[in-house]
Amino acid sequence: MTPRNRNILLIHWIALLLVIVTAAALVLIPGARTLSVEQGSLAISLSADRSMVYGVGDCVTVEWRVEGVREVYFAGEPAIGAGVKQVCLTETETPPLRVVLPDGTSGEYTLPIRFFTEQPAALFLLIVALLVITSALVTLGLARVHVTAPDASGAARPLGRGQRVFTVIGVIAVLLVVVTLALEVILRVALTNWGTVTQRISYVYSREEADAVTGLPLVLPFIGYGATPNEHGRNAFGYRGDEITLPKPEGVYRIIALGSSTTYGFTPDGETYPDWLERILHEEYGLTNVEVINAGVNGYNSWNLLVDFELRILELDPDLIIIYEAGNDVKPRTVDPDCYRGINMLRGLDVGSRAYYIDYNRGTFSPSTLYRLIAINLGLDLDPAASDANALPIRIACGSGQTLTPAEAVAQNPPVYWERNLTSVVGVAHAHGVRVLLSTWAYDRSNPEPEPYWHEAVAEHNAITARLAADLSAEYGTLFVDFAAGASQDPSAWGDYVHMTSEGSRLQAATYAAYLVDQGVIPSP
Repeated sequence: MTPRNRNILLIHWIALLLVIVTAAALVLIPGARTLSVEQGSLAISLSADRSMVYGVGDCVTVEWRVEGVREVYFAGEPAIGAGVKQVCLTETETPPLRVVLPDGTSGEYTLPIRFFTEQPAALFLLIVALLVITSALVTLGLARVHVTAPDASGAARPLGRGQRVFTVIGVIAVLLVVVTLALEVILRVALTNWGTVTQRISYVYSREEADAVTGLPLVLPFIGYGATPNEHGRNAFGYRGDEITLPKPEGVYRIIALGSSTTYGFTPDGETYPDWLERILHEEYGLTNVEVINAGVNGYNSWNLLVDFELRILELDPDLIIIYEAGNDVKPRTVDPDCYRGINMLRGLDVGSRAYYIDYNRGTFSPSTLYRLIAINLGLDLDPAASDANALPIRIACGSGQTLTPAEAVAQNPPVYWERNLTSVVGVAHAHGVRVLLSTWAYDRSNPEPEPYWHEAVAEHNAITARLAADLSAEYGTLFVDFAAGASQDPSAWGDYVHMTSEGSRLQAATYAAYLVDQGVIPSP
């Protein structure tokens, strides 16, 4: 082998060594991950010595220091105010550091840790290594081949220097094209079939395909937001369940359930309380003319319900609506009283909420997976998965700047808007010939997670619901079920302290069904 070829091979091996060193450096010296919180007398410092490890099972050293708290727990175990512990990871975050403040409130803090094996950079470095090795093998092969061509007499003679150079370049070019096409096919097949949703959005999906699977809240004028339609078991309206027929078929008695996540349900498809209600009315009471639509949307409060009912639910031509909500209206009461009812644009709205807009212009969405993998990781192109949506911040300043605990704020902010919004729903429904069933809202009272002020606020909201139903019954025919009073407190009924299991949802539906039949609300088929 000539000295020139040896030098070329040496360059290849140096490049391969640099790839290996780069991969090791990303993991061994990626920089620490830190979190600092300072709020009044509370001070929390949490850090991990590495922000990236090779994969599941690798360990990091976590260090914490806290002040101004009553209790400290790390990974579920009691701890002191300052400590160091090595933890081996099974998830892409450190075990929680939980602190309990002097007033009894608590919070949990974790640090995100990346797994190198799940990063696009790992695949990118592997591809570079394969290209370097392939190029080295080609160089080695060409160095050992005596390239010839026939002369005018047909006899073989060695190619000239220039001809050899062009021959080598041509062979390498063809090889690179073949390798590139092979990598393109392999990457596309692998990421399409085994990649995560985020990886497919980044490297495979077209703009239209990426938009279809984001699962982000859909901005709805005046309402705030709604669930993205036609995905995750939702219909074209963004509601959970089968498609809704419009106009409403002749003879169908349509019930629509309004609420938040406790109506939408954390149960499997077909096992939410609206699903059970339709099934029970059909199978146990023979009311096969009933259709129940689940219009619950995660995170909704009474403001969302009111406007959604006026602008979207009425379009579905309901005969009866069921309102099951109370918990999400507690949060808007936890703000400064001047923000709650003062001279400001929000006036009682949840100032912690955010509207979302989808950024449709990120990245080129090149049809080449290989190009996107290289360009995105080198910063030459934008990552479509990096920012599918952005929060619109609320830019209004209100309040005197006083520091109130949630309990103190709720005590100073009476539930005037909860009452007003419910009254408005009933009034609008009556004007359109729609009956309303108001229901008190239940939760697992044995769960220690909610703080006392939250229990009291929910009780206030339920009391208003019951009073409004009584006051409006004569004029508007408002119906009422005190579900909170009779809801099962058996642990099997609850997935967490507010969301019911399938069994709990079935019992809720059975309560409503028995009441509706007893009151003769639903006409016979």
